[in-house]
Amino acid sequence: MRITNNMMISNLMRNYYRNTQTLDRQMQQLATGRQFEVPSDDPVRMLQAMRLQTNIFEYEQYSKNVADARSWLESTESALQGAGKILQRVRELTVYANNSTLAEDSRAAIALEVEKLLEEMKNIGNTSFDGRYIFNGQKTTEAPYEWSAVGDGYIDFVGDTGAGIIQYEISAGINIDINVPPQRVFDNGNVNILNEMRNLSDDLKNLTPVNFAGVVALGKEDLSGGISFTNNDLNFTVTYGTRDVDITLAANHSYAAQEVVDNINQQLAEARIHDKVVAELSGDKYLVLKTTSQMDPNSFKLTDNSGGTDNLESILGIKDEGQGLYRVNNFQNILKVGSQTLNTVTIEAGKTLQFEVQVGHKNISVSVAEGTYTGKELVEKINEALNNPSNPEEQRTTDFRVTLTSNNRLALVINEGIDPGTIYLKQGTNSDYGMKEVLGIDEGTHQGYLCKMTNLSYIVGRGAKDIGNVVLTGDQPLTFEIRDNTRVATITLPPKMNPDFPVVYTGVEIVEEINRQLAEAGFSEIEASISSTNRLVFKMEHDLSPERYTITDLSTGTDTLEKVLGIYPGKMMSYLKKVDEGIDNLLRWQAELGSRVARMELVETRLQETSLYITQLVTEQAYIDFAKITMEMKMQENLHRAALAVGARIIMPSLIDFLR
Repeated sequence: MRITNNMMISNLMRNYYRNTQTLDRQMQQLATGRQFEVPSDDPVRMLQAMRLQTNIFEYEQYSKNVADARSWLESTESALQGAGKILQRVRELTVYANNSTLAEDSRAAIALEVEKLLEEMKNIGNTSFDGRYIFNGQKTTEAPYEWSAVGDGYIDFVGDTGAGIIQYEISAGINIDINVPPQRVFDNGNVNILNEMRNLSDDLKNLTPVNFAGVVALGKEDLSGGISFTNNDLNFTVTYGTRDVDITLAANHSYAAQEVVDNINQQLAEARIHDKVVAELSGDKYLVLKTTSQMDPNSFKLTDNSGGTDNLESILGIKDEGQGLYRVNNFQNILKVGSQTLNTVTIEAGKTLQFEVQVGHKNISVSVAEGTYTGKELVEKINEALNNPSNPEEQRTTDFRVTLTSNNRLALVINEGIDPGTIYLKQGTNSDYGMKEVLGIDEGTHQGYLCKMTNLSYIVGRGAKDIGNVVLTGDQPLTFEIRDNTRVATITLPPKMNPDFPVVYTGVEIVEEINRQLAEAGFSEIEASISSTNRLVFKMEHDLSPERYTITDLSTGTDTLEKVLGIYPGKMMSYLKKVDEGIDNLLRWQAELGSRVARMELVETRLQETSLYITQLVTEQAYIDFAKITMEMKMQENLHRAALAVGARIIMPSLIDFLR
């Protein structure tokens, strides 16, 4: 094959241009630090580098999410640690307060400290991070906890009532919850620790239940907004023993609730029986007339003399029912409430109702002859037989009597200091009727309904709702059960019968009804009462474990145990147990959050390592090795010079070159 001079020159120039391009590319790489400038330089490696760069951006965002989530979780964890310290202090105070010999001023000091700790718990519940409330679910711009609008010292949750979970994406398709379900930090469904702290403070101020002993009239009209009437003066007579006192409230005048009480007390004082009968307000709303000394309730009487549409019942909510105790409120002295309603009782001709009452060594026979009696008349008949002056001393008693409850049931009552175990009822051998059949009372010994609380350990259930006046608006009964391993007491409060008139229960009536049904089921050791703030209280008379008893809500309508009475279903618990459960609940959430924080730390480390590795890959794919490129360029320069030298020998000068 013949090689011409032109061929040699062409090859030389082609190689020269190629070397020049290589040298230029290396110079560009050294100048920019990149392997390529445009995709056409290396399409495959450019695509790989772009994908890796996208991965880096994703991991950077994941890292930001993890850092934000970790900060949120650590803020929540810190808040829960603060709440845990508060509850530990509440536990110490509860243990200290469980001492029947503790002085009142010491209990008051503990109650005050518990109130201050409750305020701090509210502040913790409203903790915010980066301007967002961490305990309010997805409504992070609103504070979740506020003081109750009714001013009773309780804290209401007003936040997100939904699931309220906030999630952050920490890897492709992997999300993590950064918050806890709203309200569940302080309320696990069994114990609302904020409510229980409020209850604890209230009960420390007044460990004994509200003493309704001597209450002879309890109004149902709410006086908190004041009263006024224009048709006629309100006039009624208070009879105490042989004394009659006329009470008048003038028409065409507006009275505040306290003015009503002050006016009545002033007129009682003018009649000089203010040391026997006094007016008070119950829950700052309802008028109460009560006696201030031991008295036979049958010596008290109210008579409405108004004579117009503005009367005792319409204005003050008190019915003129004549003589006798209006409501059984001295629960500490009640032995038993019968199951029969005594609107009217008929003893047929030629027949009698007979039973015997043993009071210690005394044995009293009671006999009710033929006739038709109202409940009040039957009570009077029985009480006359119990304390008949014509009987010998050993056959009459003033330590035991009967009375009527507000729902017309017979109540067995003993005097203060009498051991209920010394009272025994026995069916009369010649009776034509059974006590259970007529009175709803069984034979035997009946232990007292309510014990006296000497310390907090006796309180095993406490509602968070004011039951001064409870309105049932649903069409289904409020039903719940209290059970242990062998017994079940089903408690039912009937609903409204007329859709235009809802059922209204006073707290007294609720307690009466619960205790009656508990007693019928054989639960003599558990009793209901009313706290000093009109809350339902379940107490135990004996040193038993309250956890053996369970409360279950069986209501199928809108009136539920929690909504109406403020009682949570679940195990009965002492305050100490409730505080322990509140602490356990916080510890569970702290453990949960701690595991999430630990996970965030691991994810953060993994993301950093992965991001570093991808960055190295991107560097290898898209960026040059300066040392390597510098050496290669040096070699390329040498090749370039050598190529120029060889070319100068091959390409001979032409005539044109000389002419230049």
